[in-house]
Amino acid sequence: MRNLVELLLYNNDFTGTIPTEIGSYHELESFAISYNSFKGVIPSEIGNLKKLSLLHLQGNMLTGNTDWMNNCKIWVGDRSFIGDCGDPSGVSDPLKCKCCTVCCNVYERCQMTSGETMTPGV
Repeated sequence: MRNLVELLLYNNDFTGTIPTEIGSYHELESFAISYNSFKGVIPSEIGNLKKLSLLHLQGNMLTGNTDWMNNCKIWVGDRSFIGDCGDPSGVSDPLKCKCCTVCCNVYERCQMTSGETMTPGV
């Protein structure tokens, strides 16, 4: 299972936290857990996923920041990192995401970090 390339678990009413073990799936290219009920901080171990080109975390209750993501330049072109970093937020400590390509808010309104509004999706 360590050769897993896609893990798409969006819109399933999952709860709990994102396990730190996610960082050991080095072949992972797509990780989408949008529109569930995950809580807590995004594990810094996601930063170990060098092949990751799709990271969709919006529609959860994730907090903290993405300071562990050293190189925001990897999220250009067709790569996608969507998080709940829009305003207003549904949590007391909203996600601070300097590398997100799209930020969503509690009303599922999403905006590209370039300022363009988009329709919510996966």
